[in-house]
Amino acid sequence: MKALKKWCMLLLVVNTLLARSNPFEPILFPKENIHQHQELTSTILQNINIELPSTARVLKKIRITYQNIDGSLNTKEIELDQSIDWHYPLVLAQDAIQKQYTQENRFSMGGFEFNFKDNMVFVATKLSNIRHFILPSPYRIVLDFEGISKALNESLKINKKYFKNITLSVHENFYRVSIELDGKYDYLLQSQNDGYLIKLK
Repeated sequence: MKALKKWCMLLLVVNTLLARSNPFEPILFPKENIHQHQELTSTILQNINIELPSTARVLKKIRITYQNIDGSLNTKEIELDQSIDWHYPLVLAQDAIQKQYTQENRFSMGGFEFNFKDNMVFVATKLSNIRHFILPSPYRIVLDFEGISKALNESLKINKKYFKNITLSVHENFYRVSIELDGKYDYLLQSQNDGYLIKLK
């Protein structure tokens, strides 16, 4: 009987030592980032100087590895075969000199008002959004709003950075707003008191 009590006490001590502080915490933990892509950085590329050794004479090719909006990586290779002077560094930069965008930031169409700022657009309307999604070719954000007061079929070229055109049309019993983009983006839609804010990512 004494031996049984000793064994029970020994098991109690062992269980106490092995017990977890939180019994609802899993014993096994998933590896970090196993099903997640890397977060995209929001830092814009600045000028980068690339210095080559004094033996360099011909630049044969450039290989650039970039990250997509879904986190995947791709590589672009450019064949050059151009003579260079090693005394001067190569400069990697983004050039916006050739880009000309309209300065107008506010547009009205069929009872909707669109206010643009950087990578965001605010759609001012009292109508409720039914759904929103992306359509390709051309790449655009589509927003459907309930309620029709009149038939509309309008299109407006806005020519801004990130945003190219706005189209407003009627589909069955709802309005459809299509905002054409200048490239492929993820987006976030936020409902506000007097409309909807779209932020591109």
